[in-house]
Amino acid sequence: MKSIVPSGGERAPRALIVLLSPSWTGIARLPRALALSGWQVASLCPAKAFLGLTRFNQVCEHFSSGENYVHALNRLVARWDPDWLIPGCDSAVEWLQQMVQADAQGRWPAQAGRLLDLVKRSLGHLDPHQSRLSKHENIARATRLGIPTPKQFQYSNCSDVLAQANQMGWPVVLKADTGFSGLTVRICHDAHALQLAWAELVNLKQQAPALQAYLQGAVAMCAGVAVDGILLDSVNAVKLQTYPEPTSPCSVHRHYHDPAMSDALARLVHDLRFTGFCAADFIIDAETRKAHFIEFNPRPTPLTAQAGLYGHNLTAAWIRHMNAELRVGPTAASVETVALFPNECARDPNSPYLTEAFHDVPDDDPALLQALKASVF
Repeated sequence: MKSIVPSGGERAPRALIVLLSPSWTGIARLPRALALSGWQVASLCPAKAFLGLTRFNQVCEHFSSGENYVHALNRLVARWDPDWLIPGCDSAVEWLQQMVQADAQGRWPAQAGRLLDLVKRSLGHLDPHQSRLSKHENIARATRLGIPTPKQFQYSNCSDVLAQANQMGWPVVLKADTGFSGLTVRICHDAHALQLAWAELVNLKQQAPALQAYLQGAVAMCAGVAVDGILLDSVNAVKLQTYPEPTSPCSVHRHYHDPAMSDALARLVHDLRFTGFCAADFIIDAETRKAHFIEFNPRPTPLTAQAGLYGHNLTAAWIRHMNAELRVGPTAASVETVALFPNECARDPNSPYLTEAFHDVPDDDPALLQALKASVF
């Protein structure tokens, strides 16, 4: 493993990854990317999380059963002194946002002020009345910024949604305001499917989902890193395969060039005054090839750690910014297509992408590799 302590004795920047969703596999690959770029890495996660298995953690602590999570985070922050917190999942994003909101409401304990300062710095300039996880708000934000988006409608009852869907034409999309991995997105091809999806999502979220126009085309992603609303670098890829559903996470992606996607992400992070790793999803219209924004992820995605394969090292871009170094352009992509492990193995053990594409297997991380294999085979 490459040394992560700079020459001259200076302390390397420290990132503490906070994860609340133990089954989230993609985040387990981020410590390696961070460490190889010169970061020191710690993780705080549930005991059975894949994130806790990677050898690229210098420090890893687990939430104890019944323990107050804020106390656990505050203790590790006091002991390890990280420079940044990185939320590893949507639940962690929401949790950190709630800390800022508690402070705005006068409910944050004064003795945990150091932790609060770290949370605020790590999230950027977060409006305490804002949720960066709101899919509906992010579509409205992108529309306001002049970024192409699918038409979106919000109604409080299913009959109005059905009437609008009939006017728009089928299929249509129902999308809850929060959710991840496509679990709260439904593509509805007729009235019966819409009524079932409406009832399911309302029951799941206790809130009316939004109706969106369905756009025919490939799903593309733009992953980036920003500080105080300035996008430092980004990389684009288009999804070739997903698993287990069409709206599920990617299992194979290909490098994709579209400056409009990077520009859209830059406008979004500037408007949010965002700090950290993030990603936006788009639909590439099959006829016009125009990218339409559909979702913002205020956290790392698997593409964050894989971006270096396409010539954009996002973890290194953040360090260069901290060192006040000049930005550098992308290097040549070393691969053109990436098959994600274990996603593509789970989708199709005989997939040609496992041999024809770069198969992103963590061969240098034995404990993590074995756990990921066990999750599939």
